[in-house]
Amino acid sequence: MDTCYPNQKKGLLDTFELYTGKVIFTLPVSADDICGFCFWAGRDKGKTTKKEILAKTIEKYLQEIKAWHLLHGKKYPDLVEPTVKVLLRSSAKADALVPFKEKKGAIHVRHLICFTECLEVSDPKDEAIFDLAIVAFWGMARLGELTSPLAKGELNIPTLVFAADVSWEGTGENSVAVLTLHDART
Repeated sequence: MDTCYPNQKKGLLDTFELYTGKVIFTLPVSADDICGFCFWAGRDKGKTTKKEILAKTIEKYLQEIKAWHLLHGKKYPDLVEPTVKVLLRSSAKADALVPFKEKKGAIHVRHLICFTECLEVSDPKDEAIFDLAIVAFWGMARLGELTSPLAKGELNIPTLVFAADVSWEGTGENSVAVLTLHDART
């Protein structure tokens, strides 16, 4: 059962165990396993519980299960497809009646500061995590400002970074590159 994609399989099975605390099924699956999972995870009109998963997400999980069977040379129970289609359609109709969750807000500098306060700067691993967080945060913040949406055409000069905008401070291992950003929004 554990030949390739062990993390994918573990993540998939962990999802199914999330709300029940027990293994719902093991791979390879049977037709009863698939129908049982769709009944268990799908939304039912008028009923709300903690375990409900969106029909689109259930469909993605089932695609992963099909891929697992294909990659491992195991027979996927195809006869269950019409039943699954009806169950997913029913669940999708119930999903449409439930308001969407509010999207998570953007990460701000205050979040980054709070995160870095939890790290021990003396620990090399935490120092690496800190460096990665800084690079990722500012990299994502500047991505839209330093890149052009156009493959060709005029450049937006105020947002460009030229060689003259790069300077070095310090010496040896303590040297850092300083980029001067003109017309920055962040």
